[in-house]
Amino acid sequence: MNNHKYAKIFFDLCQKANNISKIHAQLKLVAYLFNKVSAFRLVVITKRLNNNDKINIIEKSLYSFDLTVIEFLTIIIKNNHTNHLIDIINRFNKLVHTHSHMNNIEITTATKLNDEDLQSLSNIISQKLQLSP
Repeated sequence: MNNHKYAKIFFDLCQKANNISKIHAQLKLVAYLFNKVSAFRLVVITKRLNNNDKINIIEKSLYSFDLTVIEFLTIIIKNNHTNHLIDIINRFNKLVHTHSHMNNIEITTATKLNDEDLQSLSNIISQKLQLSP
């Protein structure tokens, strides 16, 4: 199964369970751990541990994560697609952004905006986009 299919099936499952935003946030953390914490990455991709040991470590390490994320990682590990984990997560993220009803807007300012200015700017943008703030 290719990366796109894993991401699409997982996205569809999350959409049906109505927990996309929670899973999306947790997958961002998994990607962060994979990219920035070498011990986590090593557990996931090493050939020195068998898949059951990897799954056991992941379950214990990510005990506070949604069971759906744990099951997703278990499937990736069992099917030996751990080297594609980040690609799958990135594809899932793209699906989330494509199907969300949010507009991504990036604003660059010379100084940090205070809360009042930020709210005012948000209201102006919402009005321009004909959205409620």
